[in-house]
Amino acid sequence: MRSPDESKPSYIAKVVEIYENNIIHHHVTVRVQWYYWPEEVVGGRRKFHGVKEVFISDHFDVQSVDTIEGTCRVYGFKGYTKLDRVGDDEYFCRFEYASGKGEFIPDSVVIDWFHPACIDMNVDEAK
Repeated sequence: MRSPDESKPSYIAKVVEIYENNIIHHHVTVRVQWYYWPEEVVGGRRKFHGVKEVFISDHFDVQSVDTIEGTCRVYGFKGYTKLDRVGDDEYFCRFEYASGKGEFIPDSVVIDWFHPACIDMNVDEAK
């Protein structure tokens, strides 16, 4: 969805409902559930956040259908890691974000550690 500030990236939202607004004749609106970028949450972006990571929130809103710029796909983390190729319009989500409290669900991330040599990487690539 288009940001009102053109210097900022577009927003990502899940369309929950589409309906015609009876107050404004023939104006279509959408009820959306917002995804947040790591930079928008309490604590900001952290080292373990992926470049294409977003967080589904408990924040719902009604927007004009005119603010929709296009479509994208948001995968769960496991589905995202199985993609052969990640497109510009593909993202992943592994946390829910309670926007009013500034808290994540779950509140921690499981990290799978591998020896670089076991996954055919050198130490510099792993860093």
